[in-house]
Amino acid sequence: MEKISFGVSIAAIIISIISPIFEYNWNKMLNKTNLEAEYFNKLYNQFLMQDFPEARCFLHYSDNNFGGINQLIEVLRDIRKKSIFFKYHNKTFYEEMLKLIQKIEDDLILNEGEMNSDTYVVFYTRLEKEIGDMYECITNRYLGK
Repeated sequence: MEKISFGVSIAAIIISIISPIFEYNWNKMLNKTNLEAEYFNKLYNQFLMQDFPEARCFLHYSDNNFGGINQLIEVLRDIRKKSIFFKYHNKTFYEEMLKLIQKIEDDLILNEGEMNSDTYVVFYTRLEKEIGDMYECITNRYLGK
């Protein structure tokens, strides 16, 4: 009987030591995630909810001519500039964002001008996917994935 109570006492001591350490690490991780989420809100909320959708409104296709890319290009450049924080904080995310932004910019610039309607449909579908990928990258990072 004495051995059992000694074993329970030792287990209780071990748990009482490990529990605060685990709690500290868990809280530290949550605080880091919350702080990073706050950074994301400050850096990307305006772009994703207002600037980017407004700039997309300037894109137009009429008379076999695609144009109106300048506003969207400018917003993409602003996103790139504001993302520089993550070059030092989360290089993987930063490089992924640069790759996605560059892909969208290249697609817009290379396709500006004259194109037939079939080409436009293919281009627009690809552009929508690229934009969706950028939004998903930001959202996933915001959620800590």
